[in-house]
Parts: sequence; structure tokens; C-alpha cells
Amino acid sequence: MVRADRSTAIVRNASRMARSMANGRATVNGIFSSFVAVRDIGEGQALRKRDTRDSLNSLLESRAECEQIGLNLSIIALDRIVVALKEAKTDWATINQSADELHERIQDELDTILFMHIPTERAEFYRAPFKRWGDAINRFPKTLNDVEEAGKCLACARGTACVFHLMRIMETALRTLANDLGIPYAPNWESYLAG
Repeated sequence: MVRADRSTAIVRNASRMARSMANGRATVNGIFSSFVAVRDIGEGQALRKRDTRDSLNSLLESRAECEQIGLNLSIIALDRIVVALKEAKTDWATINQSADELHERIQDELDTILFMHIPTERAEFYRAPFKRWGDAINRFPKTLNDVEEAGKCLACARGTACVFHLMRIMETALRTLANDLGIPYAPNWESYLAG
């Protein structure tokens, strides 16, 4: 019963962590689901080929997930467990102890990473910042970087930064308009608007 409670606590803890981290949610769930699969094989049992193979596959999946979000110290711990399983120089009690240590290391490393959340209603501005600009991007290709940054700033609720990039976009359009109207270049907007 203690074993089931401990595994349930690990899964519950992993779920809580995953919910609190918008970016990387699937990654965190993947790491812990693979991790729990390794732990549930059987404490005190001898290493069996099938269990070892399944554990290795789960650990390698976890390793890929750790690489994806940069959990470098956890990767080192994972690699040690993988080597121990491949060489069959250990038992499940040792593997479970290593898995407990790995769990703590993953949690510690996740605490050092900043995960940010962008609300669903603004996520489109981050993922597809050019979507609402239509043909304007083709007409003013020099604005691509500012269009992208304005969208990302809007998505991240950075209003002042968004306006800054929008002003740079507007300046490009005003320069083109001034050029078309034969108004000489001026370093400020007032010159364009007054002229």
C-alpha cells in the first residue's frame, strides 16, 4: 500500500507541476509518466529482460523530454540509470532509489526554469503575428521584424513595447507616403504631419 501511495503522490505532484507550467506542459507530463512507469515495475524483484527493456524505453523517452527543456543535470542522472539497466549490475531496489533521486533532481531543475503562460485569447498574436496584417507585409517588407515583435509584445501584455514596434511600423509607412508625395525625409513625425 505504501508503494501505491508513493506512486500516486508522484503522479499527483507531476500533474500539479504540469498545470503550473503552461509552456512545457506535455514535456513535464511525459517525463513523469515515463518515470512512474519505471518505478512501478517491481521493488525487490530481479531484473527481467522485458521489464528492463520497457524501463529503458521509458527512460529514453524521459531523456528526450529533459533535453527538450534543458534539464541537463537530470539527463546525467537518467544516463546513470540507463547504464545500470543495460549492464544489469543492479536490482530494482537500487533502481527505485535512483528513480527517487531523479525525481527530486527533475523537480529542483524545474524550479530553476521560468515557464510563462500566454492566455488563449492572446496566444494567436504570439504564434502567428503576421496573420492579421494581410498584404501590408508584402508592401512594407522592412517592417517584418517589428510586426512580429509587436504581436509577441501584445501576446505578453507588454503594451508599451507593442506600441513602440507599431510606431516603427507606422514610421516606415509614413516615409513611403512622404516619398510618394515628394516630402523630404525628416527625422520626426511632426515634419510629415505638418508638411
